[in-house]
Amino acid sequence: MLGVKQRDTNACVEAALYPPVKAFLELQGYEVKSEVRGCDLVARRGDEPPVIVELKLRFNLPLILQGIDRLALTERVYLAVPRAQAPGRRGALAPERPEIRKLCRRLGLGLMLVGLSRKTVEILEEPVPYRPR
Repeated sequence: MLGVKQRDTNACVEAALYPPVKAFLELQGYEVKSEVRGCDLVARRGDEPPVIVELKLRFNLPLILQGIDRLALTERVYLAVPRAQAPGRRGALAPERPEIRKLCRRLGLGLMLVGLSRKTVEILEEPVPYRPR
């Protein structure tokens, strides 16, 4: 039963990412919905292609794979993870690392950092198609 409780806790914390991202996109004129066709967040603005945001507690391989799957629906896919609580603690897959940002650029995925305490959103990478030199 411990595994179920842990998943419920993770889902609650993951859900806390939604309001700041929703507010951020609404300020830019998007209409935002949650849980559309399996996507955590879908935003529309006029006739523009939709924006999809996948929300996770950590930057990891399942998040990357989920983002790649969402590229079949739209080219405008963001991965959103919480900002590290302690600035000095940067794990192997810390989204601020240049290698992680480069990976997102090469895959055509955008990257957002969500500050849970102040409800802020920072775009680290925009979702643009990769163009080799």
